[in-house]
Amino acid sequence: IANEMMKKSAEWAKKVSDDEFKGKVIRKDEINSIINFKNENDVIDYIYKRIKVKRNYTKNEIINFMLCINQGFLTVFVGEPGVGKTSLCNIIAETLGLIKNNYQDRYVEVSVEKGWTSKRDFIGYYNPLTREFDKNNNLLYSAFNILNKEYENKIEDIPFYILLDEANLSPMEHYWADFMNACDMNKDNRSVNLGDGYLYNIPNTLRF
Repeated sequence: IANEMMKKSAEWAKKVSDDEFKGKVIRKDEINSIINFKNENDVIDYIYKRIKVKRNYTKNEIINFMLCINQGFLTVFVGEPGVGKTSLCNIIAETLGLIKNNYQDRYVEVSVEKGWTSKRDFIGYYNPLTREFDKNNNLLYSAFNILNKEYENKIEDIPFYILLDEANLSPMEHYWADFMNACDMNKDNRSVNLGDGYLYNIPNTLRF
């Protein structure tokens, strides 16, 4: 009886959580009123001018940054400490309206720690005793729930960025291993399994 009660309690808690994340899904047509662009060149000029105010990059450099981010699942910024790799990511996310908006932030900054060995350190893990997901990073857990709901509803309008700050402090092939297969963006089924009943689809809007 106690086991069944725990099982039902966990199912109810997951349903409540799922319903909560459904309410955080947004569509492109809901935010069109914020900024209207007449053509693609207006978009390029807007991004260039917004980034240029904070960083002295050429237009060609900024276009190359955006091309790299949009064409691949994982973009790696390399350089000496203090050159502005992290702050550039923050500036790009803010320029695209992914943070500091009227909706759910679509930019998560993760500080990678030394000694991470699996997704358990990165996101969390399913606890079979409590039948619940023990979150190591609540923002990441929320992100994957929202992205999963968007995938189910075929919403592929708005990007979602996750920054792995100091990603090489721990081997990525360990803590990020479950996302390696998702790098192939031509696959029909891109997902990550975080435990019993916690299988999350990954839409093409997600970038690391």
